[in-house]
Amino acid sequence: MDTARYWNAITETMPREQLERLQLNAFTKRMKWAIDNSPFYRNRYRQAGIEPDDTKTLDDVRRVPLVSKEELRVAQQAEPYLYGDILGAPVTELTAYHQTAGTTGKPLYVTDTYESWQNMVEAFCYNIYAMGFRNTDRVSIAFPYNVFIAFWVGHYAAEKIGCEVVPGGTMDTKARINKMKEVRATARRPPSFAALAISDFQSAIDIASSPTS
Repeated sequence: MDTARYWNAITETMPREQLERLQLNAFTKRMKWAIDNSPFYRNRYRQAGIEPDDTKTLDDVRRVPLVSKEELRVAQQAEPYLYGDILGAPVTELTAYHQTAGTTGKPLYVTDTYESWQNMVEAFCYNIYAMGFRNTDRVSIAFPYNVFIAFWVGHYAAEKIGCEVVPGGTMDTKARINKMKEVRATARRPPSFAALAISDFQSAIDIASSPTS
């Protein structure tokens, strides 16, 4: 087996039955944590009449109620500010603040402990490693991060893989393209940036000749 194809060859190549057991165990542990530590999720699950011990198969997971963004927005209006009764960790353990983009309404505030943030980063490593990012890449992240969560997790995942990361910050499109060419970036986040660049500067800059992917 070519293990270089995988970020985690153990989990990505294990038999399906074994993987499903691993997934179910992880889901049950997180559900129990949410019930024990988050008033919002404790009430939500108990109103639905479901407990962690009820999820014995992946089919049982279908009984777990979905939570909408609007429910989370309402829940965040309670104390403690900013996170309301969703919060499942002591405020003294919080180490990171981010939020959603707000394209569908008021942004959701997203906080993490050091451990939960590292779990997010690890999960994203699977994503970009499967896309072909490697420790030999110089990655341009062509986006102003600000407080938006997605590109921060992409940044740290690229670092964890071993990439050299070049943040685009508040540069305009032309400046970002010039920076990518200057540093000879070999990969970029987000990939859809290429379409934006072409639409803005098709007559001035030949993106097709760029070595980035």
